[in-house]
Amino acid sequence: MPLTFAPGENADALSKTIEDGGKYPLDVLIVRHGHNDLFLGTPGRTWPHFISLQEIFSEEGEYVLTIRIAAKDCPSILAKMKFVWSGNASNCCIDLMPPS
Repeated sequence: MPLTFAPGENADALSKTIEDGGKYPLDVLIVRHGHNDLFLGTPGRTWPHFISLQEIFSEEGEYVLTIRIAAKDCPSILAKMKFVWSGNASNCCIDLMPPS
């Protein structure tokens, strides 16, 4: 599933010119406070699979998300993020893991 550059509502959320050394935040996982709703940073925030995100993240704990960043005529980059889900949007976190 493609992820959007933040903010995902912008017209260039799926296509940007990337400068070497620049920082471009991606919408990876969105947690809505007040409802503890989870969304992926996909266009339209959709998840078109049979198992819902609420089922995938139904248990509290640490999850490792693997993300491949790719562009035409460039080598791809693999990144891993650790998502710590406590079942409560106010104290969950997501961090980039160091390359292994």
